[in-house]
This record gives sequence, structure tokens and C-alpha cells, in this order.
Amino acid sequence: MTKKNNKLGLSGPLNVLHKLEREMYRAFHHRNYVHKLDHFYNFCVTSLALEEQLLSFQDINRSDKNTWRKDINIKAVSDIAISVKHTNLWKQPETKAITRSKDVITAMYLNEDNNFFGVPEEVIDYEIILFDNRKIQLYELMTNVIKFWKVCLESTGIKYQIQDQKTFFGDKDLVEN
Repeated sequence: MTKKNNKLGLSGPLNVLHKLEREMYRAFHHRNYVHKLDHFYNFCVTSLALEEQLLSFQDINRSDKNTWRKDINIKAVSDIAISVKHTNLWKQPETKAITRSKDVITAMYLNEDNNFFGVPEEVIDYEIILFDNRKIQLYELMTNVIKFWKVCLESTGIKYQIQDQKTFFGDKDLVEN
């Protein structure tokens, strides 16, 4: 298979993985249920795009796609991406549902003595109900997916590099606004 040069923006698996990380950040930090879900959906579609990038970029055998989809996390985000994209599915997704939930995080602050302190804070969240009825929180699922793809990239010889903070966070991040 011949590698095609993508001149439309995101070229190469590492750049797509970086986009996946940015969508995870946006989904995790957003304070609005609708926008949080929008970013999570973008995360799922980007994960699917990363799969395709890896298959074409490294001439990986398509049977790897079936192996990847055996991972419960990859299966869940693939189901979500495909089921939203295609309204007439030939096969019902195995992932059962996405439901609203709440979670408690520890928000970190800096006091006047430059010491960090944590304050418990209730935040909106989503729970994904997997094919076997197990429930997984949004952040845990996204973190597992990122870890999975990092390992896949490394195993194909693509060295992971942390993206620049300015790129990761953007110039004027509007997530909290």
C-alpha cells in the first residue's frame, strides 16, 4: 500500500493521537452536559480516525483492526462513533448506553503561600454502559483509549512525543466559559 500525503490538516498517527488528547481534555473539563458529550463524540470519531491512520500509514495488516476492536475500550468508542455516524446500521452496537452522572473530583488551588490545596467538587460526568453491563466513567474510558493507542504507536515504531502546551491548551481556551 502506498502512503498518501494528507494535506488537509492532521497527517500521521501521532498528530491524530495529539488531537485525541485535546478532545479528552475538552470533554473532561467542560461544565455543560451537551458540550461535554459533543467533545466525547469527537473523541470517539478521532479514535476511529487514528485506527485508519495507523492502518494506512504503516501498512499494518487489516487483521490488526479486529484485534484492536477486541479491547473493550476501543470497542466502546468505535461503537459510539459508528452508531452516531451511520443511522442505518447493519449490526447493532454492543455498547449499550451513555448516561448522565455526577462525580466528585479534587479541584486543586494555590494559596497565598504558594502551597497547593485540594477542595472536593461535584462535576457533571457521563457513564458508559458496556456490552456486559459494566459501567465505566468517561475519563477512565478516555484514559484507557489514549494509553491503548500510545502502545500501538510505539509497537509500530512511532515514538510518542508530548505535544507543545500552547497547542494542547490553545491560545484562549473557552472550555470553562
